[in-house]
Amino acid sequence: MKSLKFFIILLTIAFVSCTKKTQTTNSRNDSVEKYLKLASIDTLPMETRKAYNKKAFSFIDLEKNDTTVRWYLCETAFNYNILKDSLNYYKASNLHLKKANEANDTLNLARFYRYRGGFNRTFYQKYDSSFYYYRKAEKAYLKTKDLKGLAITT
Repeated sequence: MKSLKFFIILLTIAFVSCTKKTQTTNSRNDSVEKYLKLASIDTLPMETRKAYNKKAFSFIDLEKNDTTVRWYLCETAFNYNILKDSLNYYKASNLHLKKANEANDTLNLARFYRYRGGFNRTFYQKYDSSFYYYRKAEKAYLKTKDLKGLAITT
């Protein structure tokens, strides 16, 4: 009888002490990634892609300045560049530049310069400005040892 009471008490303690483990995810980041992927689907109409990219940009937590935020700003700026939306491109890319400078993030500075060079080349056909930004990107990529980024730039 004692063993039955002991077993019931032990079983009760086990059930009471069990807690449901919750999975913590950042739905904001999930939404940004979801809309960035949708914005990069080239078979969708241009206006739909712009709307998805704008939605992704709205979900970015601009209060933070971590690598994730800088990467999201880089991706939204790149999408705006592809979508030929110069006003929103400048908005996203200037925020990207500001946050990269604040964090002394050489890799994101290199990405900014590379994308700005491409923007000037394709959107405005300003080849001297394009060369200027590509050269700055090359110097920054050399500091980071990112050979892939360097190869794309040169």
